[in-house]
Amino acid sequence: ATTTGIYYLNGTAWSVSLAITLSGAVQFTQFGDDVLMVANLAGGVYIAAAKGTTFSAISGSPANATHIVSVSAQALAFAGANWHSSASGNDTLWTPNVATLSATGVYYDAPGPVVAASALYRSALAFKKNSIFLGNQSGPPFSWSWEPISGETGTWSQGCVIEMTDAVAFVGLDDFWITSGYAPQRIPNKVKSWFFDNVNPTYITSTQGWLDASQSILYCHFVSTITPITGVCDMFVSYNVRVGRWGVGH
Repeated sequence: ATTTGIYYLNGTAWSVSLAITLSGAVQFTQFGDDVLMVANLAGGVYIAAAKGTTFSAISGSPANATHIVSVSAQALAFAGANWHSSASGNDTLWTPNVATLSATGVYYDAPGPVVAASALYRSALAFKKNSIFLGNQSGPPFSWSWEPISGETGTWSQGCVIEMTDAVAFVGLDDFWITSGYAPQRIPNKVKSWFFDNVNPTYITSTQGWLDASQSILYCHFVSTITPITGVCDMFVSYNVRVGRWGVGH
């Protein structure tokens, strides 16, 4: 994804998959052989169907969706404080219908928009800045049921959330946290003060986290207060899950 659209690797060359102006974060998820994409666009959810290479908007999908995950044979999209679920087994049907399990709802228990989302086994996590909601497929008439598992901390952005094999780790408002579907727990560390002293608060939402599964190491790349290029990640915090060891670096 670039500011001018979505591209795919065609042999050794990058080809245009969708020519469209993009100004914010782009999120992808896999639904069977389909690739779904959201980027706060009026067209809603976009699809490259059946191993296709061209994206197109799904009619009736939620407009301006910013986050999307695939779980329990449904796609879940998030726009503002709202959640939307596709039909069970069909990522192209989004009109609320009890029979298909397409549905929508609002997270009223906490203020603000959803800033990140993640799959966790057959469940889903929706993050606001100050709260986290755990969702499970409940069947008709509501399709999905959501319960808050934290009213004290959430996260900053999608890049602050890292999916692991059996849990989800994330950068919270004041510490590093982990949840396996229950109330999040702080990850014991001695680097949180160093991180919050060095991260540029203006660009903390630009943090990019990922899991090196082969080494069992979590990485959070962030924009520091002394970055040589404005807005570009230049430092990192790492955590070795196997031995519980932390590291920092440039």
